[in-house]
Amino acid sequence: VAYWNAFKAPSHNFENGYDYWSDWENDQQMGQGKERWKDGSSYEGNYEYGKKEGIGKYTWEDGTFYYGEWKNNKIHGLGIYKWSDGRQYLGEWKNAKMYGFGISIWNHGKYIGNYKDDKKSGFGVYIDNYKNKYEGFWNLGKLSGDGRKFYQNKDYYIGEFVDGRSNGFGKYYHSDGTVLEGNWLNDQPHGNGKEIFS
Repeated sequence: VAYWNAFKAPSHNFENGYDYWSDWENDQQMGQGKERWKDGSSYEGNYEYGKKEGIGKYTWEDGTFYYGEWKNNKIHGLGIYKWSDGRQYLGEWKNAKMYGFGISIWNHGKYIGNYKDDKKSGFGVYIDNYKNKYEGFWNLGKLSGDGRKFYQNKDYYIGEFVDGRSNGFGKYYHSDGTVLEGNWLNDQPHGNGKEIFS
């Protein structure tokens, strides 16, 4: 109906505590708008044909929020997600999951790198609050592939990782200059190897 075009609707309140206001076109939310639910959660941002699309902010009842891009009613694109406990992620999303490059911050450290389906995947760097550091490859959220792990005491390991641990060939460099070279199994030397003194 023509008179719906460019019509800005007033706030609508419902008995279940839900209310909204938005611009409307052809009886659908279009353009800027806001929704609010009885539990205190809300969305404010852009709509296209009744769905969240473009830039918007969704806030949950506990204070957790997401601000960024949406597509077809889902978090999709670039955005920041901050939990009520202080955790946060800034980066790329795909179908409401962390997917692509991003930065995560926790109370125990931070990660800068790639994600796939909410898990660290591909190349990334993790640094904890004690300055221990890993830089290398990940799979399903665990260290996997070639990488380098640096420890607070200045020791470091360069080599292969599987399932989050040193597995395969690698070299462990002690802070005093001693190098342990060989195969590793679950973070321990395994089989033949050699120790090189400085």
